[in-house]
Amino acid sequence: PIPRETMEARNKLESEALLEETKTILGWLIDFRRLLIILPDNKFTAWTNAIEELINEGSATAKVLETNIGRLVHLGMAIPSIHHFISRLRDLHATAKRRRSVKINGEYLEDLKLMLNFLTIANKGISLNSIAFRRPTHVYRSDSCPAGLGGYSHDGFAWRWYLSEDLKFRATNNLLEHLAAIISPGSTSSRVASNQRIACYP
Repeated sequence: PIPRETMEARNKLESEALLEETKTILGWLIDFRRLLIILPDNKFTAWTNAIEELINEGSATAKVLETNIGRLVHLGMAIPSIHHFISRLRDLHATAKRRRSVKINGEYLEDLKLMLNFLTIANKGISLNSIAFRRPTHVYRSDSCPAGLGGYSHDGFAWRWYLSEDLKFRATNNLLEHLAAIISPGSTSSRVASNQRIACYP
């Protein structure tokens, strides 16, 4: 046979591909014994400090906001619902592009404080069962408009709620759709067992 190097990189295989209970994959610590996905301590500390610095300074440049939003998008891999709560920060980033810096106050400040809670949750660990794609046993659809919101299930149960005149146009349609997606599983079917899986489509 023609002399040649072995096909596998033996040293790399021994250091990275051996059987382990925990392994870092794409920046996440995966605990295969407890079936958890965990934000590593070094990222948790660095990202928390960066957000706390924004809160304390009360202002930021577009570049700083872009960096922090990028980290939060990464966090959204384990906590998908986080994307709903960074929309105002994206608007603030768009404004910051036209200025040297922008002030962080009011709702923007509360959004950043909420992100600290999400970081803590991710650092403690999130069940892989919560983010793994599986065939759903219950399917719900929901929607909203300025006049109200509603939804239905694959079983044929449906609900709707008309907004009174004093409540119309007080919330964005995105918020109403988010509320409808939360309400549908509880209002359109009987009690869902813990081993059953839900799919919601706003």
